[in-house]
Amino acid sequence: MSSRTPSSPCNMVPQRYLCPLTLDVLKDPVLSKYGHTYERSAILQWLQEHETCPISRKPLTPRYLISNHSLKLQIKKWKSNSATKDCSDIRMVVPPREFICPLTGRMFEHPVITKDGRHYEHTALMSLIKGGMYSTDPMTGKPLSLSSVVTDFKLMAKIQMWKELTNNHDTWDMNGCYGWIKKDCHNTSVLVLTRKKNTRSTREV
Repeated sequence: MSSRTPSSPCNMVPQRYLCPLTLDVLKDPVLSKYGHTYERSAILQWLQEHETCPISRKPLTPRYLISNHSLKLQIKKWKSNSATKDCSDIRMVVPPREFICPLTGRMFEHPVITKDGRHYEHTALMSLIKGGMYSTDPMTGKPLSLSSVVTDFKLMAKIQMWKELTNNHDTWDMNGCYGWIKKDCHNTSVLVLTRKKNTRSTREV
């Protein structure tokens, strides 16, 4: 199979087409009453153990999920325009789950860690606590003291290293594909994949 360049539509996956729980392209998207879209099977499984929206942390039950037909149609058109038959063997390369904030569904920029070892994006956690000096952990419901929440510089360094490796196409290889995250013309985060030609591949600009 011939190699592809990053400009190929086959290789660009808009972030809005990915489920924040599975990090895979949505197949059966459902919309919560808070405006967040998930893969149906993934959110139903989540709600079996939790009674809250994974991102907003507000109360949520299956009855308040509706099919997101509009997004499903967009993804269908995107797949059609991306020549999916030729790209069916390309796997989505996404950030490791440990780099994703459970509150925002996005990669950490300023990760903080609680005394129980849970990570959150600093601004997301602070917005939930709303300036209080004592609250509860949004995931466990246990008492949470702000004085025990500290920046995780180790995780921040790991994320920075991951970004540098993926941007440079260095040592990061998954089933013959290299990948990185970039912004498209609409300032939307996208995942870019390209097949390696030999043992190494360089980013084409």
